Amino acid sequence: MRVTAWQVARDADVSQSAVSRAFAGRSGVSEETRGRIFAAAERLGYRPNALARGLSTQKSGIVGVVISQMSNPFLSDALERLSHRLRAAGLKPFLITVDNEHEVGAALPALAEYRVDGCFVISPHLPRNLALKYGTSDATVLLFNSTLPGLKASTVYTDNVSGGRTVADLLADEGHHRIGYLHGARGSATDGDRFDGFSARLAERGIDPPAVGWGDNSYTGAASALIDLMARSPDLTAIFCANDVMAMGAMDAARYQLGLKIPGQLSIVGFDDAPPAAWPGYDLTTIHQPVEEMIELGAEIMLAEGRDPGRLPTSKVFKGKLIVRGSSLTARQPATGS
Repeated sequence: MRVTAWQVARDADVSQSAVSRAFAGRSGVSEETRGRIFAAAERLGYRPNALARGLSTQKSGIVGVVISQMSNPFLSDALERLSHRLRAAGLKPFLITVDNEHEVGAALPALAEYRVDGCFVISPHLPRNLALKYGTSDATVLLFNSTLPGLKASTVYTDNVSGGRTVADLLADEGHHRIGYLHGARGSATDGDRFDGFSARLAERGIDPPAVGWGDNSYTGAASALIDLMARSPDLTAIFCANDVMAMGAMDAARYQLGLKIPGQLSIVGFDDAPPAAWPGYDLTTIHQPVEEMIELGAEIMLAEGRDPGRLPTSKVFKGKLIVRGSSLTARQPATGS
């Protein structure tokens, strides 16, 4: 049987309200009485009900975390870092996983029923219409690795347009003229920004628009999409993928199903710099996102909004960094200079 606050009060010879005040850290309880209450709780094995305490304090100490694509190593790494950071601040993460980005809009209102103090959304490819569906909510929402104009939420994200332009310059400088792009999910704001920056910069460099495929933000989806794309456009010499997990699927399909040499016959570039991107088997050229700094700032923003509910949403954009590895020709070219 679960030990109740009433049993602790009886054992410590105090009122039940005194037990509640002691565990909530509120005034009105002497140190001697507080010590007696905690000793009784320890003897009986009492653990306070956080949800019940939240009803009186209006703070549950719980932060909702909505994440899609748990199989994406970049996002799972971000989730682990966030969980550590929240626990260090005395908060409890409440995880909700969704199968795809379009379910995020349903998860946000559901979290409000649990009286969470705030909500992190870890999904890089949110549907653009989410702002229309959820833009009037009063809940404290923070978007990690994405931004949506019109959504009442703080954001920490990488400049996706700039990252796409950087990849376009890399491939143009390598001498590629027939280039492909593997999208993640249709209607994704983040994916759209990466593609817009990429295709616009290719046009500025006098290169034809990229041939496109759809990889469903997954390893297997990208592998199938790469095979289909190369069948339609066999003259492609470079592919930019919307994220690293798709780039890894595309690389393996190119090597082991199509027999292509990377980067000799096909250069492949990703986006995120997920931990496996540096593994020797992939050695993937990619855009690095500073996940540790993004998580730290996101947690600080969430805590600040918890202390000041009237605080306006905060937006922080980080600059991605090109990491050149062996999946692109540049890494294989000999160094020049004096």
